[in-house]
Amino acid sequence: MNRYILVFCVLLCSCGKNKTAESFFGKEHKLYGETLSIDCLIGKPAEIVCIDSLIIFYDFYEGQAITVLDVNNNRLLSVGQGPEDIILPLKLSVSGTGNRLNVFQMQNARCYEYEIKDIVDTLQTHISRKYQFEDRPANIAATSSGFVGIGIYEEGRYKLYDENGKTTGNMGKYPFRGEKMDPVERFFIYQGALRSSPNGNHFVMGTHYCDNLEFYTVKKDAVSLTKKYETYDVKGRYAQRIILDDDCVMSYKGVYGTDQYCYMLYSGERYGERNVRTTGGKKIIVFDWNGVYIKTFEVDTTVFSFCVDKTDSVLFGITYDENEGFLITRYDIKS
Repeated sequence: MNRYILVFCVLLCSCGKNKTAESFFGKEHKLYGETLSIDCLIGKPAEIVCIDSLIIFYDFYEGQAITVLDVNNNRLLSVGQGPEDIILPLKLSVSGTGNRLNVFQMQNARCYEYEIKDIVDTLQTHISRKYQFEDRPANIAATSSGFVGIGIYEEGRYKLYDENGKTTGNMGKYPFRGEKMDPVERFFIYQGALRSSPNGNHFVMGTHYCDNLEFYTVKKDAVSLTKKYETYDVKGRYAQRIILDDDCVMSYKGVYGTDQYCYMLYSGERYGERNVRTTGGKKIIVFDWNGVYIKTFEVDTTVFSFCVDKTDSVLFGITYDENEGFLITRYDIKS
């Protein structure tokens, strides 16, 4: 018996009659951004996080992988890979109530942990801990009991890991027809954006190609489903690659978490509108960590990745301009 007792508590109000993503819209708070002036070239930045006055993002450019930007005076502070080789692509997250930066390497399921104090005080990146995860997750999020991962698993949608990256249990079911698919097919069809709260007591998963959105609560000996939103399934199939129908909706494209709120980046475009799997969106839906809907923002240009400062006052988004390339845009969100 795993040391986790997996408890799946689906509240009656969370089933069947839930709001869908469509019903979160209609009274959006409009946001108009200000482009940051930075004296550096940006390659193709992604996976942005915000720590105090610093923005840190995955930006593979001229052989380097991580960029640190001081937003108080808009200057580049350091660019580097750290003391050991990093294998791309990467996923970035902040854990430990904001005192650790996790850099997850998707190809080899390894995570390097950095102390935020080193980055803030000395602008250095010294690896404080390494994790090697079993069963090759595609992404991980730190929880108060260890980690949760998503990947191509024989059982369960999620896998739980202890503090050393060792598997402790499987949990969760794929939405709609997912349980009838083979592990590879269902993972790619129902892939999505995973994130935990900074204190690790909650995590969320938003599916890329349908409106499935799940909020979980993590306790010492239990993981429970606290809120779920879903109505429409993925309109497409998997045949060695994802094949989407023209009317398939591009849904949750990114997620970011602060102590108080969970922010979901939502597209809403149909696949046939561009014939590409849209990687960004203009709507940001705000929830608390119990999955209770708060409000919806609409930004003035497509955001591809974003972060929010710890006071929930400022949102920084990676945007794109045909003349200037990739930019970082600042939005005031304090109401």
